[in-house]
Amino acid sequence: MRDIIFKILNQYRYDRDINNKFLSSIIEIKLNSINKSKFSSKSNVNPDQKRKSGIPSKGLAVDGSTINSNPGDSYYQAIDIATGELVFEESIGFTSNNVAEYLAIAHAIKYLEENKLSLPIYSDSLIAIGWISRNVCKTKFPGECSGKIDQTINYLKKVAIPHIHKWKTRNWGENVADFGRK
Repeated sequence: MRDIIFKILNQYRYDRDINNKFLSSIIEIKLNSINKSKFSSKSNVNPDQKRKSGIPSKGLAVDGSTINSNPGDSYYQAIDIATGELVFEESIGFTSNNVAEYLAIAHAIKYLEENKLSLPIYSDSLIAIGWISRNVCKTKFPGECSGKIDQTINYLKKVAIPHIHKWKTRNWGENVADFGRK
């Protein structure tokens, strides 16, 4: 079902003139329904099983993705694990999946800093987590994001970098922010 939803949403992404607010609200509605069904008490995973299996119950889950190819048109998003709500989403232009993952984590750090929140950040990208922890972005293809990468590196020099947690896909299933493109 998730793949069908994202195929439909990707059709909208190609039309650059579409109102971003409208697109974000569609994504939010779809993701909320997916995430609520995935973690609701009506699903196969009840809250007790969730605690026992170690699936995080709070924090921000982030993911970056490209459309159709890597590199390609890229975007990222963050989902509040506790509520399943879309926290932010951004289209970043033509670049690689790793850059999208990196910028998603950096945006989450900035979001938590600006809102004076202390929540764990989860990503399924070891490459992006490594880049964040070393404050580098060793991409061979920055694409349209060169300036954004430079701004991000400069920003991260000025703030305390929290520990970024690796989303344990084998144990927990797909990251709740996952775009479903494998």
